[in-house]
Amino acid sequence: MKLVFILGDAAVGKMTVGQELMKITDLRLFHNHMTIEPVIEIFGRFDGKTVHELREVVFRNFAASDNYGMIFTLMLDFDQAQEWEYLEHVKEIFAPYGTEFYYVELIAPQNVRLARNATENRLRNKPSKRDLGLSDRRLIEDDRKHRCVSFEGEIPFDNYLRIENTDMAPEAAARLIQETFGLQKRTEGAAAAAEEQGMLGVYEPKYEDLWFRQTMLADEETMSYNRRWGGTVPFPEERWRDWYDAWLGDPGERRFYRYLRDGSGAFVGEIAYRFDEELDNYDANVIIYSKYRGRGYGSRGLELLCSIAKERGVSVLYDDIAADNPAIGMFLRHGFTEAYRTEEKIVLRRTL
Repeated sequence: MKLVFILGDAAVGKMTVGQELMKITDLRLFHNHMTIEPVIEIFGRFDGKTVHELREVVFRNFAASDNYGMIFTLMLDFDQAQEWEYLEHVKEIFAPYGTEFYYVELIAPQNVRLARNATENRLRNKPSKRDLGLSDRRLIEDDRKHRCVSFEGEIPFDNYLRIENTDMAPEAAARLIQETFGLQKRTEGAAAAAEEQGMLGVYEPKYEDLWFRQTMLADEETMSYNRRWGGTVPFPEERWRDWYDAWLGDPGERRFYRYLRDGSGAFVGEIAYRFDEELDNYDANVIIYSKYRGRGYGSRGLELLCSIAKERGVSVLYDDIAADNPAIGMFLRHGFTEAYRTEEKIVLRRTL
């Protein structure tokens, strides 16, 4: 069981990002107005006791179910101890079921949130917000009374992601959450069965297969992790022969390179390591083509690489990651620890 808390100010986009995250994972969305709106409709007014009790029922029954996990959205006033206590209370309901907890904080300025306060999706799902004059005044008043943006370093939890989503589409924010925390989508059909059985394999590419590496390195979304160092990487065909000879023709013991293939045989990424003479260590490399992300391939590819490296006599693997690359979470979940960091990068290591 997984529980993803999405925190943030009014109209920052918690529900909308949650909706997009539900589309690409098997998480179910429970946004805070799912209990508020029915209570207002039935009682003719807000009734906090009933809202609280409804949520308790949902939490307890969901935690005991066989669902993959839940997304729960809420405004949290970081100055109020009882709101921190409520967060812990919800976690206590889920904890006996081996639940993993994740925390996402969305941040956007008031003028952006006022514009979002009138979006069609918000008004369709939250009838109590349809009086825009009243809703805008409440938003401004809430901003004055409550501090719903954390201070840097204030949130003490592991698995925490802070997203400034002023100019970020909800779909992009959802993908970032999914990839950072390794949340998986159980797809239908034979491909799903293959994924669930872990049928991700390695393949030694032939020379004529290098079109895939060329395509992957030229894809901006795939190479977004490399933006700090130039983003996409040219891999023209005239370079293929020298590269192939060095990495696959006669790589020796200090280089390893393979494609990753899914259960259907499609190329989905690459794994590699090489010995860095200057640093006197082995550098790891895992790239998943953007169209295949969000399926757990990065995690499984990293484990495959670590297993292969160990079998081939490598005792420690390193990787350096841009300081702002959310993929660091994946490496930390798979036994890597921070060796050191600079302003530009974080160097991770794992003993095999």
